[in-house]
Amino acid sequence: MNKTDLLRSNCEILKESKDCRYFFFDSPSQTIIAEGEFAKIKCSPDQYNTKIVKEYLKRAQELGNENPIIVGAFQFDKTKNAKLFIPSEYKIYNRLDNKLSKSTVFNNFMNDFHIEPIPTPAEYIEGVRKGIEKIKTGGLEKVVLSRSLKIDTPKKIDSKQLLLKLLEGNSDGYTYSMDISDKNEVQNKEKILIGSSPELLISKKGINIISTPLAGSRPRKKDKLEDEEMARELLTSPKDLKEHNFVVEAIVNAIRPFCSEVNYSKKPSLLNTETMWHLSTEIQGKLLNPNVTSLELALALHPTPAVCGTKTDNAKQLIKEIEQFDRNFFTGMIGWCDMNGDGEWVVTIRCAELEENVIKIYAGAGIVKDSIPEEELAETNAKFQTMLNAIQSINKGAENNNA
Repeated sequence: MNKTDLLRSNCEILKESKDCRYFFFDSPSQTIIAEGEFAKIKCSPDQYNTKIVKEYLKRAQELGNENPIIVGAFQFDKTKNAKLFIPSEYKIYNRLDNKLSKSTVFNNFMNDFHIEPIPTPAEYIEGVRKGIEKIKTGGLEKVVLSRSLKIDTPKKIDSKQLLLKLLEGNSDGYTYSMDISDKNEVQNKEKILIGSSPELLISKKGINIISTPLAGSRPRKKDKLEDEEMARELLTSPKDLKEHNFVVEAIVNAIRPFCSEVNYSKKPSLLNTETMWHLSTEIQGKLLNPNVTSLELALALHPTPAVCGTKTDNAKQLIKEIEQFDRNFFTGMIGWCDMNGDGEWVVTIRCAELEENVIKIYAGAGIVKDSIPEEELAETNAKFQTMLNAIQSINKGAENNNA
């Protein structure tokens, strides 16, 4: 274990690392790289309470792991197996802003690889229509419906190079990578979860916690004036403001029992990525008990209406009925927790699963009664671009090197 205060750019850190497959987590303030598996954490979801987490960490310390942390990821369905472990080694770098230039964006991706949409665009639109009808009949106010693209590539994508491309375009967000291979499978193919999330589920430091939910989105425009107009439209859209409020209320209600005070703005602000505008609200709280772990708080929140819907149980059921694939770790969470219970957990969106020469990427949209199916389809297309641009830039780079 090694904690360092060296100031480094995230890309510089990644380039120098020997192996980032186990766990890589980059936030606006620091970068964590973990290697090796000192111990697996295996519990049912309702057992990941503060006492259990700290017992695991204390036991690891007694066995010679000087300053242990828990790292890992949970699936959208948190009753399914999580991937959590105490790494043999890790380094934490406080970092400088990323100074590398951003990659060129390529939009002709469909010409390069074989891509299978699941569901098809027409099927997704029909699913959104069903969702809207269900909302209008009562029982829920919002549901998040997702799509997937299965991409067959001529050769295996280099996960480290993909991480670098994501870092270049997401220096203010959270970029992550983790080995999610099933060690029990006979063939035991390497499977990597990788992504670039703008959404902080929870961070904890001492008694202070922060959550920054996102809900309500618009695609970015190349033209500056059109882009600014898109942002203004989002900030005043009754439909998107209502959708955002569902999420804020749910998170505030979930953390309030843990807190002596909770503070947040009643009006959302704008958050932008290289491909999207989002409505965002920073929610701050002060804990009653400083020993509560970031992991316990994260599980109390997950899944939020930002990735599931409201009411939660009804939204989950509708997702099962309409979606044609298993989300796995998409719209789950990934992060870390230390001996003090401090840590960060982010929502696993703008992500992909890499296995050999197959890449699965995911995107979703929040559906409310005023949703327009074709616009929700367009929103998922825009969200796909984060991963598509990064993958395509690697492909173009390889072509140029071979020219």
